[in-house]
Amino acid sequence: MTEWLIVDGYNMIGAWEELGSLAGHELAAARDRLTDRLCSHCGYTGEQLVVVFDAHQTRKSETHEALFAGKGRHRRQVGEVVYTKKSETADNFIERFVRQHTGEKMTVASSDRLIQVLTFAYAARMSARELEEALKKSAKEMEARTKTHKKKHELEERLSAGAFDALDRWRKHGR
Repeated sequence: MTEWLIVDGYNMIGAWEELGSLAGHELAAARDRLTDRLCSHCGYTGEQLVVVFDAHQTRKSETHEALFAGKGRHRRQVGEVVYTKKSETADNFIERFVRQHTGEKMTVASSDRLIQVLTFAYAARMSARELEEALKKSAKEMEARTKTHKKKHELEERLSAGAFDALDRWRKHGR
């Protein structure tokens, strides 16, 4: 079963100190930083991500942009960014999306009381602060896992010193 993480994008930007100060002079950079962090998190957790931004008078019709996590052959789509229609709020879109996916496991991340009430019967709720903490926790887990993974597969550590030196000389000099 698909697990969804639906995020009220501008609500997170306004609530997180780092993103709020960045948005003051570079709103697009704040959106990018938010989506990068969310992609990394969902790439790790396996949740399908939907980040919703109000159109903010920049779009005439609803648009969707795919989001990816990983690199190279490990790159995979983890969700999408949605810019609502000009006359539609993120709250409206999130409420409609959640109702359309009734029966699926969903978490709505927003500190907006209205969206929490509107989605109460359909999805778990997560505040901006709770989501930020979840992202920090998954980042630490990924870092620890990466360090452990790299150590396990270092050729130098897996071979005896003599064998590694011989292979290294052969690689460098062809002998």
